[in-house]
Amino acid sequence: MAVCPHARLNWSLRKKEAPYLFYGYWRTKDRREVVFNRAYRPIFYRAIGSYVFHWADPEEWFDVKSTVFLFDDRNPPWVCPATRQRVRRIMVNFILGRGLPRPQRRVS
Repeated sequence: MAVCPHARLNWSLRKKEAPYLFYGYWRTKDRREVVFNRAYRPIFYRAIGSYVFHWADPEEWFDVKSTVFLFDDRNPPWVCPATRQRVRRIMVNFILGRGLPRPQRRVS
């Protein structure tokens, strides 16, 4: 992944949206997808293959099977408009019950 050519730090965006922007998702051993933010706080979860999502309890412990990241520190959404647009599209797709992107980089 190359560094975004349109990079410009947008601190107000980071402060306002970062808690709600998806940073990645976990697949759990009990077959859930849990999306989380940059602080690794869960935001939503749903059963794998389900269209129904629920607000996640930020204190809940998830037995993680795999982790998928949607961006990294080279191209965060508060710096790179292309990443911001892609992450927002992923968020809308998740809320509409569509699938999450396939792993680009995995940590198990």
